[in-house]
Amino acid sequence: MRKEDSSAQGQIITELLQHLHACNNSVRVFYGREDSLEKIKDYMLGESDKPLVLYGEGGCGKTSLLAKAAGLSSTVWLMGRKSINIIRYLGTTPDSSALTPTLISICQQISYNFMLPFDEIPDDLVPLTAHFKHLMWMKTAHRDLNNYQWRLVANAISNCSLPIFVKLVFAEICRWRSYTKPADTHLANTVMDSIMMLFERIEKQHGKILVFHALAYITAAKSGLSESELEDLISLDDKVLDDVYQYHLPPVRRIPPLLWTRIRNDLPNYLSEREADGVSVLNWYHRQFRDAAKERYFKNMNMAMYFHSMIADYYLGIWGGGIPKPFKYTEIQRHRFNLQDKEGVADRKVPEQPLAFYSKEGKLSRYNLRKFGELPYHLVRARRFKDLFENVLFNYEWLHAKLSSCPLQAVLSDFEDACNNIEDQNLVRELMLVADALRLGGAILGNHPNMLAPQLVGRLLPEIEHNNNVRMLLRACDNDGIKDCSLMPLYHCLHTPGGPLKYSLEGHQFAVFGFCLTSDYRYVVSISNRFITWDLSTSDMTRDVNPNIEGVMQQLVLSPDNRYAAAFTSNNQIVILNTLTSEFVIVNNPLVNDESDNDEDSSVCGVYLMNQYAFIYGTHEWCRFDLRGNLLSRHTSTTPEVDYNKWKILCDYRVTKYTIEMTDESCSCCWKRHYDLQRAYNDTTEYILQLKIDRDEETLLATTGNGFIVWWLSLISSDTIDSTTSMKYNPAVLTLPNGIRNISTRMLCSNSIMISGSNNNENGNNERNYGVAGVRKNLYVWSLKTCELLKTLDAHFARIIQLEALTIGNWNCVITSSIDRTVKVWNIDNIFEQVHVIDRHELQIDSICLAEECNLAVTVTRSCVGVWNIQSGKLVSKLADSPLGAIVTHAAITHDGKYIISIESGNVLIWNRVTEQVLYKKEQLNVRQLSLIQQQPLESSSATKFIAISRPNNPVGVECIKTTATLIMRTIPDGKTLFTFEYPVRCHTGTPFRKVVVTSDGANFIVPAAEKSTRDCIIVYNANTGALLHKIPIKLPGFKDINSVVPMPTKPQFIGIIGSDKGIIMDVNKKKVIRSIPRWSGNISKDGKYTLYAPSRSSDCEMIANYRVPAELSAVDSTHDGKSIVLGTVDGCLSVLAIADPKKSDMQTYLGELPSRDEKWKSKMEKQKMTIKFKAATRIARVTYDLQNRIIRKNSSNLEEEEEEEEEEEEDENTDNENDNMNQTNINDRSD
Repeated sequence: MRKEDSSAQGQIITELLQHLHACNNSVRVFYGREDSLEKIKDYMLGESDKPLVLYGEGGCGKTSLLAKAAGLSSTVWLMGRKSINIIRYLGTTPDSSALTPTLISICQQISYNFMLPFDEIPDDLVPLTAHFKHLMWMKTAHRDLNNYQWRLVANAISNCSLPIFVKLVFAEICRWRSYTKPADTHLANTVMDSIMMLFERIEKQHGKILVFHALAYITAAKSGLSESELEDLISLDDKVLDDVYQYHLPPVRRIPPLLWTRIRNDLPNYLSEREADGVSVLNWYHRQFRDAAKERYFKNMNMAMYFHSMIADYYLGIWGGGIPKPFKYTEIQRHRFNLQDKEGVADRKVPEQPLAFYSKEGKLSRYNLRKFGELPYHLVRARRFKDLFENVLFNYEWLHAKLSSCPLQAVLSDFEDACNNIEDQNLVRELMLVADALRLGGAILGNHPNMLAPQLVGRLLPEIEHNNNVRMLLRACDNDGIKDCSLMPLYHCLHTPGGPLKYSLEGHQFAVFGFCLTSDYRYVVSISNRFITWDLSTSDMTRDVNPNIEGVMQQLVLSPDNRYAAAFTSNNQIVILNTLTSEFVIVNNPLVNDESDNDEDSSVCGVYLMNQYAFIYGTHEWCRFDLRGNLLSRHTSTTPEVDYNKWKILCDYRVTKYTIEMTDESCSCCWKRHYDLQRAYNDTTEYILQLKIDRDEETLLATTGNGFIVWWLSLISSDTIDSTTSMKYNPAVLTLPNGIRNISTRMLCSNSIMISGSNNNENGNNERNYGVAGVRKNLYVWSLKTCELLKTLDAHFARIIQLEALTIGNWNCVITSSIDRTVKVWNIDNIFEQVHVIDRHELQIDSICLAEECNLAVTVTRSCVGVWNIQSGKLVSKLADSPLGAIVTHAAITHDGKYIISIESGNVLIWNRVTEQVLYKKEQLNVRQLSLIQQQPLESSSATKFIAISRPNNPVGVECIKTTATLIMRTIPDGKTLFTFEYPVRCHTGTPFRKVVVTSDGANFIVPAAEKSTRDCIIVYNANTGALLHKIPIKLPGFKDINSVVPMPTKPQFIGIIGSDKGIIMDVNKKKVIRSIPRWSGNISKDGKYTLYAPSRSSDCEMIANYRVPAELSAVDSTHDGKSIVLGTVDGCLSVLAIADPKKSDMQTYLGELPSRDEKWKSKMEKQKMTIKFKAATRIARVTYDLQNRIIRKNSSNLEEEEEEEEEEEEDENTDNENDNMNQTNINDRSD
């Protein structure tokens, strides 16, 4: 359903369009009347400021003549002038049916055109003098006064001559008679006292309690009450009913309608009817009446809360739809009617208050806008915060319904109102978490409110542990949100609010090459191939203008008054946009002429805007245009012939500030040295790539190759600085981390840095503490005191193009734009708050492979293989054999998750996932397919196999070539080659490789191949031996090229061959076509009976989800149990979404049992980690202890062996000695 813009600007635009359409319809058939038109033209172009009146009988053509004059004035008579046409056809719209709303709408149009606030429009636009009003009114009312009464009136008006006071006096004296006693003829001296007298008189006349409560309800309402709502509220108010029905029992316990009609008749013109939320409501016509009513009826805060609570109960529908409300009988009623019971119940006949109304057929007819506008307001002021949280702010049904019917800002205003009235900071934090989550997802939720549940779940899951209301909301999202979008995140996968990211402004379809802030810092205008204007206070998209150009715009500029924006495109067109009316003019390159031979000389270099003119300049020419795109003048700069080789670049430089002196007679500038800034320590070895001065001209910011330099110009003046004191003002040198450098994007342009806004330090002085720069895709934050790098933020998933400061008032922010098509606003004050990190790759995910038996997935990026836990969303590890320069193309994981096979830089790798070690590596170039082969039941677990198919690339410049593909079957994990074979293929440049498939029984390979002719064929190989079994040519009329092949799940001999416009089912054993299926894409059910055309619920073909991904989708897969899908995006994130079909009751249980839904999951994970660490430490200690004992035992055994050896050696020596002694004795004996 279309959302209604209920703002003042939206209402005046609707009013203008209605009258403009009426104007166009009046002049569709118009002929003649040249004389009358000429008179009107002379009046329009003349100097007369008196009104021109067309007078004539009904039907003589006055309306058509005025409509024709209005059309000619803007297109012919006043062409070239910025005229504002105010057109009203009285009586054609509700706001043109009476004088006051007509004049108010005209003032609103004038304020809208001149950007003036609507609040300054008075309620009484023609304040005539009091005496003149008095005389005219008395004459019209046919009343007269005696001399005493005239003196009373004159004295009262002399004290106060405001028009509203005169109106009150007139209403009072109209009741007087000439014989009225002087004691009864008195007037108040102020507006407030007069209104109080009016209220007192009405109370006496109609009953104090009835008038009190009726007027209090109108005053308490946010935007007034309709008459039926007021009667319902009074009928629910037992205090009023007890007063009205003191002496009888009504058959229906409701207020008689005639009572309120009498009261309203005695309040002439003080209650006005206006439209609110699509209903005509009653409200005070002037603010003075509302203030007086508050002063009279809401002095007691308990009474104010009572009325707000009663209205809240009404819109909650507590007693609606036939639910009887209890009440107590009065003592008079019990005595008069002999009632034994003290209490009774009665149906008050008030309607239900659902969030939306449905037709008899069950179709949505409209939303209950009155409930959306009033209920939060009254629950806050009744201090019923529990009901507010349960029924409104943390209620999924409420948020979804209001977001579907109202702008996002209307939803956020409820949160802001609650935060301003709640003192508990914990509750305020919960409210801000949800509000900020809605702001972060505003770009998606504004157009797709059904994405509310996935957005809240994906952002707020980390906050459920300590926030009870957030946990209640997310449970409602899981239970009730699946009927609006059945894809629900399994874990935290989107930015969580509360950190430095304030807004993410999304809406561009291409990279955001530039943006500008308006002079009041309220709006930001960004460009890609379109202009988009954002309101920085609400993050709303206020303008979206597509000029339908072919190129991409760059270098956006705004005029000083912010009324015009201009940019030039990559194909040298210039677009000038009126930011107020969204009108644009496209100017083709004005610098092209016949004399320019070089295209570079005629290319546009830039655009500059003034309030009346646009300047377009190139290398040698510049042109001046008006803002309607008309060329006013062309100028050429004469360049003297100079030998540029004589000019050398000065390398030994220092940053110097100059002043400029200009004369009226010449355009040349004379630069004089003003003073020198202190040199940085590294400026003799680094070149400055960019120099900028901040908006306040307090700092000079330089970009170098290795970082940034900041000079404080506010501390320097020509009177205070000299050679002796210049060393005091040393610049701040901010160095980038190792491996990160700034580069020039064009001449004198590079990455920018900004200085944070002023903050009070410990001494109470204002200081600018931080420097923030955007390099590559990160934000770097330095301390300007210590020049230390404090924080690195992963800001975008692509290069940051522009960075600007937004420091005004309480705003201390930085705005960045990136190639990732987003503009982001960062709050520097929250830069150090805790951020719930989302794991992601640095590069986009190219493919996904899931393990069947465990919650693991592997992803392929260009630089590595990622291993993910798909239940928690954690990136477990990154695998790359060559950390630098690795090029990964394929990856697969075994069903048990133990091994990973990858193709990296022309090599086949087998990894042990647990140890992250390469078990096998073999070169195989140009691999096109990597597939695991399903393990057969008779084979052992060690016989798991995979195939890798390679095919050479086409030679340069060759579109189609017939070549040979090679299939190699290997085992896991040893990588043993079982067999290999080659088959012919036809390679077309830009056509994807046709994959080989395995039959459902795992017995055969089905290979799409090429014949000798131009036709394709199917070759069947044995999957166990690689032997060639069959070659089946495709000879069907109208079927030439094979796109893909699919196996049939239940019949191994059947395969599906998919062509461009149809598919066929073939029996490979009989080599026979079974049937042909038109427009079959290859999707098939598990039982092989049904083919699928589109992903939807197959029972009734109803789409159950329309999920908007935060970044462009690059890979998708589904889990083997069919309960989830896995998404890979270009920002490197992996998201797992549960397919929570609302017709399957078990899916809610499945969502509720997920670890991320358990508020104690984090603490449990921490305990589990501690347990694992303790067990690991115990095992390490045990292994260490065992190893130490083994070493000790080994050492002791070695010592024993050494001792035994020593003892043996000693024994041997002793034996030898004894032998020697014996020998010597024997010798001596012989000698003897």
